[in-house]
Amino acid sequence: MARPLDTSTPLGREADSFLEALSRTASPATVDAYRRDLAALLDFLDRHDIGDPAALDAALLRRFLGGERSRGLAPRSLARRRAALSRFAEHLMACGYLDHNPVSLVRTPRVPRDLPRPWM
Repeated sequence: MARPLDTSTPLGREADSFLEALSRTASPATVDAYRRDLAALLDFLDRHDIGDPAALDAALLRRFLGGERSRGLAPRSLARRRAALSRFAEHLMACGYLDHNPVSLVRTPRVPRDLPRPWM
């Protein structure tokens, strides 16, 4: 299981609340993956002294995902991380922190498709 989230900021508390709600409908593996994704986002935001949920915007999320790509995260992992951020942004919208989903303005990473194996 991933490490617990830092809930000392409003954003951390909302991330924890989101994961709690997600755990009622998603598999434990999905919740664990989303927890890791949100922990990475919260670490990034902490390094930039951002703790307000309303501060999330497309430019900030592009910088975060670009940094993750530079660190060597695989395209599939980046796509999942973007999906986790989108679901979290929807939670923040429902709570009144955001009026739109900023992740919708962030391009989805291209995920290479496996070629079919020749039949023999």
